[in-house]
Amino acid sequence: CLSRIFNMIKLRIRSRNRKFSASTIVRYQSTSGHESKQKFSRRGIALTIASSGSILASSIYTRHWRESLVKDVPLAAQSGAFFAGNMNTRLQHPENDTINLTRDIHELDSIIERTGLMGKSSSKRVKEELICISKWHQEHGFRGGVVLRELTSPLFESAFVMEGGDDVEPIIQIDQLSQRECYYLYYEIKPNAHSMHQIFCRGTTLFADVKTCFASYFVYDDELGIHLHKGFRDHATRLVDDVEPLLGHKHNHRATVEVSGHSLGGAVAMIVAMKLKKRGYNVEKVTSIAGARFCSFHDLEKANALLPRDAIRIEDDLDCVPFFPPWACSTGDKLWFTNDTNRGLGEMKTSAKYIPRSVYLEKDSQLLWTDDVFMNLRLPEALRVQNVSHRIRSYRAKLSNLFGNLEEEEGKSNNS
Repeated sequence: CLSRIFNMIKLRIRSRNRKFSASTIVRYQSTSGHESKQKFSRRGIALTIASSGSILASSIYTRHWRESLVKDVPLAAQSGAFFAGNMNTRLQHPENDTINLTRDIHELDSIIERTGLMGKSSSKRVKEELICISKWHQEHGFRGGVVLRELTSPLFESAFVMEGGDDVEPIIQIDQLSQRECYYLYYEIKPNAHSMHQIFCRGTTLFADVKTCFASYFVYDDELGIHLHKGFRDHATRLVDDVEPLLGHKHNHRATVEVSGHSLGGAVAMIVAMKLKKRGYNVEKVTSIAGARFCSFHDLEKANALLPRDAIRIEDDLDCVPFFPPWACSTGDKLWFTNDTNRGLGEMKTSAKYIPRSVYLEKDSQLLWTDDVFMNLRLPEALRVQNVSHRIRSYRAKLSNLFGNLEEEEGKSNNS
């Protein structure tokens, strides 16, 4: 009996030892797994902090580097490309013979203001908006006529779809039909039989316009022979086909065409000018205000050759729109408003710079960085003022500063 009791005690002790060892192993394994998770999370936090710090450091370095480079960009008031009443001022800048344009600053301000007339009235009816635009022109001494595009039915029916029309909804709401084509035409016949046509392209207003902007992949345009932003290309093609019957005869040197646009309309205006010029019309000027990018980098030289001699894009470095899409590029001479934000957004100092288009065709040019997205897009500051900086009135206000600088330069030249 004693031996049996002794054996039973041994078995119990062994069973307890096994349970203890098993629980110890489980605890060890759970502890080791928890420690590995902690190590992984610590590594993730460290990697996030390191990457954020490197991005912040590179951003700060880039900003300081950019500030030192901006000072060397030629001022628009000293470029000879603009004048404020004295055309002879440019003659005193013989070093600027490569400039493609000579713009009256008053005329440029008028073009910008007229580009923003569409949608200025609260009415959605075409007739009321047409009356508003015509009244503005009459009050400001314009004696020509105005045509505002009106649609009474969808542009493309589902049974008849043309190339370039696949981004247009087959059914458009009635209150949006008046704005689908988004342009108006001003025409005037001068006493000397000069026939002038000015096309003004509206910016983004409808949801369909937003979808047009997001169609940002490149397609090859057979007419121009270059790769373009699909949404802008399709939009411009429809506009050209619609406005062409309203223009004068092709190859008529006494009939001129001018095109301008804002935001989405700025990119569309550039493509419209190319297509009209390609079709034989005498396109004299094209103006893009805060226009988005629309062309492939590989076709930049071809796009410049397709534009008229007087092609200008007006951009603000606190406006995000001219930087998008970042994989595309813009073309034309650049009037660039740069803002010094070191003093705070309330006390910004704005300067007007001018970069001719020839700079972006030279691979070794020292001013190529002025069109670089990484160097110039200051997203935090731009987002804070985007609702203001992208407006027509903001560009006009900064253009008025250029007007004051031009008057000073012309006064100095007259005194000398």
